[in-house]
Amino acid sequence: MSYTQLTQDERYHIQYLSRHCTLTEIAKQLNRHKSTISREIKRHCLQGQQYSAEKAQRQSQTIKQRKRQLYKLDSQLIQHIDTLIP
Repeated sequence: MSYTQLTQDERYHIQYLSRHCTLTEIAKQLNRHKSTISREIKRHCLQGQQYSAEKAQRQSQTIKQRKRQLYKLDSQLIQHIDTLIP
């Protein structure tokens, strides 16, 4: 299996199934590796709380948006870099 990010629908399935099924059963139903499901639940579930698909999706989108923001070099920084490069 090649990796693709979980969709919002898959996250809602995980939320529902996590209350009734094992990680292996969830993985089989979603055709995902069980480690993907395990990491998703661990990543987005605080101790004593249930997995929340809505919270996980929001967090995933926030991370994705941060990664897309390009860093722009201003002219002052470019000049400073030029002085450091021989």
